[in-house]
Amino acid sequence: MATSSPQVTSASRADDSYYPSSLHEEALARLSYLAEKGSACGLLLGPTGSGKSLILSLFAHQQRKQGGAVAAVNALGATVKELLLEIGTAWGANVRTFDELPILWKAVSDRLRELEIEKVPALLLIDDLHQATTEAAALVDRLHAFAEASAATLLVIAACESRCQHSLTTRLLSRTQLRVDLDCWHLEETAGFLQEWLVQNGGEGQEFDEQAISVLHELAEGNPRKVRQLAEQTMLASSKESAGPLREDVVQAAFEELCIDG
Repeated sequence: MATSSPQVTSASRADDSYYPSSLHEEALARLSYLAEKGSACGLLLGPTGSGKSLILSLFAHQQRKQGGAVAAVNALGATVKELLLEIGTAWGANVRTFDELPILWKAVSDRLRELEIEKVPALLLIDDLHQATTEAAALVDRLHAFAEASAATLLVIAACESRCQHSLTTRLLSRTQLRVDLDCWHLEETAGFLQEWLVQNGGEGQEFDEQAISVLHELAEGNPRKVRQLAEQTMLASSKESAGPLREDVVQAAFEELCIDG
């Protein structure tokens, strides 16, 4: 199997599980472009398994290396207090677990002003915002409104399932300046991933034949997470004694055992 690999960037290697496909590298580049604007709001959209959480993690790593104060939080089931504690801690605010909400809010908002004076970019990256409580979503709006009113720099990036973006607040949607859509890999990207993945996982002497790659890509629907899962299961399903490339029948058997359809 021969395929060219994308250029590997420093962000690409912040996480060993990341394959620098053109889809994900473009997403990182566009988020970095938005960060240069200072105060801005962006959305990272895509289906489950498309790499939203990984891209947020890589972007956070990238921005911290550049000196930004990055608060990366997950909104799934989080309370307002939990979010304020996470954001405050990440920004360097003096917050304590026993503080009441008004004290936490003051500490976080004061720290946002201080970061502006210190000329340190403040970033708030929120994963699974579509699964936030009403109160947590309102907190994101309040922080963004506070930054606007106090002329403090704040970059907000929210990740959300594509089909659930309608659940985001009207305020956030109206102020979004950049929308980054993650979709599925093309066949060439799946092939490139499989080549690199085999090398990283001790499969230098093995390879997927062309038909196996095509079948794996089709069964996984080009979804990055499903591609990885099916590749792992195919390796498990293949006989260690067998020689030659991994064939489509092994991929099919692995798929039926894994049951990742849907």
